[in-house]
Amino acid sequence: MPSQLGDALPWILIQTRDAVWHADRESAERLQAIVDQAKLPPAPRKMVTSMLDIPLGRVTAERLADASMEAQLPYDASVPPRRASLNAQFRAELRCALGALDQALEALRVSTEQGLIDVLWLERCPLLDPIRPRPEFQQLSSRVTDRAQRVSATIATRFTRADF
Repeated sequence: MPSQLGDALPWILIQTRDAVWHADRESAERLQAIVDQAKLPPAPRKMVTSMLDIPLGRVTAERLADASMEAQLPYDASVPPRRASLNAQFRAELRCALGALDQALEALRVSTEQGLIDVLWLERCPLLDPIRPRPEFQQLSSRVTDRAQRVSATIATRFTRADF
């Protein structure tokens, strides 16, 4: 674990997502011990602990939908679009992990509306496997792929290697 708090929070979040993605109880237990001892601010501590509750078997789909999770991962106008999109991605992952597939698709819809361009996440996140065959997923995925291609094309036409 990184020694600086600014580096530790992203590290913990990435490790937590991996534990959730793979339903890895052993990693979740190790991370929970780290979180318990780390001097994290209350809000990130609560968010990470809530996420770890999934592979640790301490949460249900009903609890995940409660107001505390909504407050931890807002995707309304109170946060900038990039943050809203990321928070919606997290919600989609967490809901898929608990089998709340309709709620996961709704979160994915919100993420897409907020500017999602993460095609690799859509293609490879193992938690999304149960919703990939659904027509709604296919439509949203197509929108994201189209957007990502437009962004890539714009960057390619505006910059050359010499610009970097």
